[in-house]
Amino acid sequence: EAMLEAVLSDADRFGARLPCAPDDLRRACAPVLAGRSGPKRPHLVHFDLWDGNVLAEGSTLCGLIDAERAFFGDPYADFASLTLFSSLDDHDELLAGYRQAGGPFRPEDESGRQRVACYRAYLYLIMVTESVPRAYPAELVERSRRALVSALEELD
Repeated sequence: EAMLEAVLSDADRFGARLPCAPDDLRRACAPVLAGRSGPKRPHLVHFDLWDGNVLAEGSTLCGLIDAERAFFGDPYADFASLTLFSSLDDHDELLAGYRQAGGPFRPEDESGRQRVACYRAYLYLIMVTESVPRAYPAELVERSRRALVSALEELD
């Protein structure tokens, strides 16, 4: 909750044009943020996993960089950046690899899908908010706004 409130405060401070009311975000994410369905023990979450932040030599993972947004929490949160502007359903290989490595997520896990939708909404909120001080291109801002609305619809 504190992380969501911090971004909402930044959105207000920067005058970011959100596609929904802050209370709608709070209400939609409340069940996930209450932690009733999340992990019992927090895990290290990078929260900015994309090609540019993953160091590899051939097929060997060598490291991760840019841990600015890292936190200890629900490991499902990393699916937000891993599936940016797409759907979990578009990433069969990612999910298969996650399960092969011991990850518990299953596509039929509605609780897990709700958690991922909440983290996606949070990431898109960050992107819309940061669009003001970072001067993101209008096309990216609009895409982020639409994606935020879609993630919130998944939570309904």
